Amino acid sequence: MKLRDYDVVNYLNGANTVRDGRLISLTVGQGENEWDVVLNLTFDVPRGPDGNRYELALWGVPNFSYEFSSETMLDQIAFVKCLWTDDEAFYLSLDPLEESERVPSASDGSCFRSKSASLTVSGKGR
Repeated sequence: MKLRDYDVVNYLNGANTVRDGRLISLTVGQGENEWDVVLNLTFDVPRGPDGNRYELALWGVPNFSYEFSSETMLDQIAFVKCLWTDDEAFYLSLDPLEESERVPSASDGSCFRSKSASLTVSGKGR
């Protein structure tokens, strides 16, 4: 299954998505043009309804602030805030202060923002 932009936001909200998985890979690469940067995040989601491997690609001036710790690296992601902002950007926080808040917050942790996003879900479903 492949989704883009608003559909990615709608799909990633709620249980049994990345919220109940773990981030297993984060890479920065080159897009179609040499000045394009693509941020790729891969999640393992054991109870994903449509598959257990979620590959999220962010491009269009992506930026992120991911807080890494080897002590918590493999922990399950407990809360997620995923939304499309008023300034037409994709926003994802893997450690939000308030999951139900519908705007980005300076208190959110592990944040990702980009102009566009795509999600590919594969592997075995539940």
